[in-house]
Amino acid sequence: MEILGLVITPMMFSCIKGLLVTVAVLFALSFKFCDNPVLKCMPRRTRPLIGNLLDLPTSLTTLIPTMRMWVEYFPGICYGYVLWFHYVLVSTAEYVEPVMNSKKFLNKGLDYDSLRPWFGEGLLTGSGEHWHKHRKLLTPTFHFSILDQFLPIFQQHSQALVRTLQERVQRSSTVNVWPLVGDTTLDAICHTAMGVELGAREDAYRRAVIEMGNIVQQKSIRPWLRIPFVFRMLGKEQHQKDTLAILHGFSRSVIAKRRQELLEEGHLGDSGFCIEDMPVTKRRLAFLDLLIMTAQDGAVMSDEDIREEVDTFMFEGHDTTTSCINWALYNIARSPDVQRKIERELDEVFAGDDRAPSREDIGNLKYLECAIKESMRLFPPVTLFSRRTYETAQIREYEIPPGIDILIFPYMIHRDPNHWPEPDRYDPDRFLPEAMKGRHPYSYVPFSAGLRNCIGQRFAMLEVKIMVAAILRKFWVETNEKYEDLVFEMSLTIQKHGPLNIKFVPKTRKAEMIRSG
Repeated sequence: MEILGLVITPMMFSCIKGLLVTVAVLFALSFKFCDNPVLKCMPRRTRPLIGNLLDLPTSLTTLIPTMRMWVEYFPGICYGYVLWFHYVLVSTAEYVEPVMNSKKFLNKGLDYDSLRPWFGEGLLTGSGEHWHKHRKLLTPTFHFSILDQFLPIFQQHSQALVRTLQERVQRSSTVNVWPLVGDTTLDAICHTAMGVELGAREDAYRRAVIEMGNIVQQKSIRPWLRIPFVFRMLGKEQHQKDTLAILHGFSRSVIAKRRQELLEEGHLGDSGFCIEDMPVTKRRLAFLDLLIMTAQDGAVMSDEDIREEVDTFMFEGHDTTTSCINWALYNIARSPDVQRKIERELDEVFAGDDRAPSREDIGNLKYLECAIKESMRLFPPVTLFSRRTYETAQIREYEIPPGIDILIFPYMIHRDPNHWPEPDRYDPDRFLPEAMKGRHPYSYVPFSAGLRNCIGQRFAMLEVKIMVAAILRKFWVETNEKYEDLVFEMSLTIQKHGPLNIKFVPKTRKAEMIRSG
């Protein structure tokens, strides 16, 4: 095609069409939402047509400072939009409670579309009747009796991490701990979720998990990457397909192999199988085993349904626990008084015995749990998540029109001075029973809350407590990383930009230093 002497290729013509359609949609959505009388009276600072496009974070390290600035400027609730993406940002317990408690906000926001190629309609991304059905089916898999079977697995991998640290400190006492913890939690989640242990041959899978997380996060700060033809033109679509082929291929191969093994062992074929009725046996069942047995040969869940839930659990049980463990170690390392209290508690519970922790032992580590919870207050693993309503819904005094995303920002909900005095101070005593009385139930939401709270939060806390306890039984931890100097990087979870350096002093050496000093 030739226009005014210019040769227009099919690719250029498609781009022009796409651009025209995009501009038309922008005008339409701008008119639809910006003139809404409720949104017009909501706190906001937008520009015509482009909204808050110029306020977008420029990198993964500027996302949290940018969001924090907005929340401090418009505390509680505000409205904004970027291109076609219109949102309401809520950042206090009072405004987030009606969102998390209402069935009108059960659907996940547009941000989760970037995860659907990976997780399909798994629990994290699913909606409607499909989500309700799977939530009901999967809830029993996180029963205490099932979680107890994972104790030896967590113990095995926590000891492997301790041995790695012991080897590292022989060369240098200061260690960049993040990648070591990340490898350990990925090994643990593979073991518990799929019943397999990752070896060197699965390095491609490890890399693919990290790479897919990067792709998803890039889409969150660069909305134009969500436009299919732009994503394709920039060569990212093929890269995503290649990454997903590794992730899905690994999951599907494990599912097929495990199904065959369960069949040969005689565990399949019971059409009346119900997880709640399953006796606790000596044989440990992985999350995948329970799903296959529940699926009833596809009558309840297809193999692809199982794959979606396993992949979802792999992500939610890996990235989030990695973040929790690392930040807990960091906060404890910079708080000697807190660490001494944890040390005394560990001595009381284990009495110098090197035995593996029992369920009772883990339950008795109450102050350690306070320290971990306070760390998750300061550094919630998922610092931003969203809901979308497809019908008019109410958030306190505001009536929200359909088609708007509600962004929930736990990072700042947890820093509301009305509920958390001196919000940037690390103080585990905030989570002692007497301190928690009367506190707003939605002022602390590291695992979300309400109808779509995290189904695996007990699993996560169990793993984090075992891992952190295992390290602190062997090491005294220190750090020179100052809180005020931290630069955060938002991948799928909150991470530190650059290495997280922690000094590990073996307990035997610490005792010698005390005696000699």
